[in-house]
Amino acid sequence: MADKVFILPVMQMANLPKGGRAVRYTKYVFKNISAFIKNYTGIFMLIVVCQIVCILLTFFSFGVYQNFRNESMIEQLGTSENIDPDKYYQIYPLTPLPEQYHTAPVNFEGLYKEFGEILKDKMEKIGFDAISPGAQSSDFTFFLAYDSGNIFFDEQIKKNMDMISEKFDGDLGWTTGRMFTRSEYINGDRVCVAPTQCCDEILATLNSDTEESSEETYAYKAYKKNDKWYVNIEGEEYECIGFCNWAGFFIPYKNLPESIVLTDFPYIDLTAPLTPDEFADVVAAYKKYFPDADIEFDEVELVDTEQIYYYNTNMWLSVLIATISAVNLALIMNYILTKRRRTLAIFRITGCSSNNARRIYTLEIMLILNVLFVLCLTAWITLLLPALGNIFPYMQGAFSAKIYVYTYLLYMAISYVIMTIMIARYIRRQPVDLLKVR
Repeated sequence: MADKVFILPVMQMANLPKGGRAVRYTKYVFKNISAFIKNYTGIFMLIVVCQIVCILLTFFSFGVYQNFRNESMIEQLGTSENIDPDKYYQIYPLTPLPEQYHTAPVNFEGLYKEFGEILKDKMEKIGFDAISPGAQSSDFTFFLAYDSGNIFFDEQIKKNMDMISEKFDGDLGWTTGRMFTRSEYINGDRVCVAPTQCCDEILATLNSDTEESSEETYAYKAYKKNDKWYVNIEGEEYECIGFCNWAGFFIPYKNLPESIVLTDFPYIDLTAPLTPDEFADVVAAYKKYFPDADIEFDEVELVDTEQIYYYNTNMWLSVLIATISAVNLALIMNYILTKRRRTLAIFRITGCSSNNARRIYTLEIMLILNVLFVLCLTAWITLLLPALGNIFPYMQGAFSAKIYVYTYLLYMAISYVIMTIMIARYIRRQPVDLLKVR
């Protein structure tokens, strides 16, 4: 009975347009699943049980890791409160910059790039100040970001200033104009974002309630030429593409006059704590460019390498569970395909290509897996996770929509690849060979 198939529709499918074929694929998938449940009930239940165990085990292993990680961090920090995910991490030199290093910021471009290469996504931005001749305090500020070998102005700064501007009705933060493009900053174009205080005409439009924020004055005044604003800094003319009431002049460091010099060591804002090895590499980079300086750093929070090892082990464990599950499923499906060899041979003889047959069988098993994943996810969120929260107090906070999507994609990708390879190897046999298999 299991080998009785719908031969005529298979012959007709080759002549259908792509949309019609998709409908046929879906029709055959559901018919195959129905026959699978009816004729191989025991094996179908074995697949269901194995996949449910593997999916739930993947969730459980990730949750246990996160619970362990939070408990370890709490123990290290001596607090019973949840770890703040927005905690601020920074590498900040406390030592004053020696006089011999008061040079143009462009001289340390290699250092900025080394920071980026060492820290990668963990580096939020590099910050430092510079000062012009005769100024009482630093009047140039730099916030640098890194991507693919290029240093450019941190784009988050403009977003921060926009939020400040919205809060203070435009009188603080961003005033007018635009921020640098990446190419302008990378190429060192003669453009700048100037402080609002250097332009009397724009400053006069500010609300008088913020007058105290506008008391600071700058030696370089903005002037208008051909409907554009400019500023002359140490004999070099820069177009003012924007104005902000915040923190001095922003200028591409590659085109800064050499008389504008660094006033302090660059500091680094981080998105995550560093490992001891990463911090050692950063310190070595500082030492390379400031060899005569004995730099003392503010306390830096480092992450235990054992925790990282445990995290990586847990991630690979999830991959291993998904792989074992897919291999186990492939072996079971190999048995099912062997039982269906006569059906498959008839499919092939009546015009069904090996690719079409592979799609039908792959869609069949992937549909089963998707249904099981949704059921497991529902049971995990509504029943198991709340119950496990009594045993693992930090497990519930470990999961988010992003984690569930990641787990789904990982599980389905591994299953799809292994199933496709296994089914393709079996289906490419000639119909006569399929009928000979025992």
